[in-house]
Amino acid sequence: FFLTALTLLGQQFAIPLLEQQASDLRSKQLKDTLYSSDSQDFWTRGENQFVRIGEMRLRSIPSDIEIYSISETGKVRLILRSEFADVLDANKWLLHNVKEFRVNGEQSSERTYLYHEWDSFLSQNQMDSLVAPVDALSLTELYDYVEYLELAGLRSQTYEFRLWQNLSRPLGLLAMCFLALPFVVGSVRTRAAGTRVLF
Repeated sequence: FFLTALTLLGQQFAIPLLEQQASDLRSKQLKDTLYSSDSQDFWTRGENQFVRIGEMRLRSIPSDIEIYSISETGKVRLILRSEFADVLDANKWLLHNVKEFRVNGEQSSERTYLYHEWDSFLSQNQMDSLVAPVDALSLTELYDYVEYLELAGLRSQTYEFRLWQNLSRPLGLLAMCFLALPFVVGSVRTRAAGTRVLF
């Protein structure tokens, strides 16, 4: 029971904390990127775009997003603000509840979208430092993220499989400890060797 509790505590607290520290170390090595887990702000730039991500819900859902598009003269020509985004793949994000501000000289216009696809320029290393891998999520984060994916109509099989795998690991450990009891409890003389081998 002690080993089972220790495994659950490790999955819930120790592993996510250590993975977050590793992610912070990786992000410090990234070019044109500023990220701190203390402030939660993630800043990065592409050729003509700046992106700010204010929060990572469940360490997997970019939230409070601002995307600035810069003209060749260095002036802001377009700003996109989104409540959160679904990362469809490495180069495609689906922004939700979007406000678009266009600046043309001294004039500006504003539009709103329920959904808006954005072609991401973030590299794989930047995504790895931003989005926690499935192994790094705690049990509660995995459960909440599976629920979110199902509600959003996105594929959740990978995360659902890992959730059940993580839940079954402590139970498997407990079962193995019980199976080992016949070898350590009781005297060797009380049972025949064949019986003990069968156990």
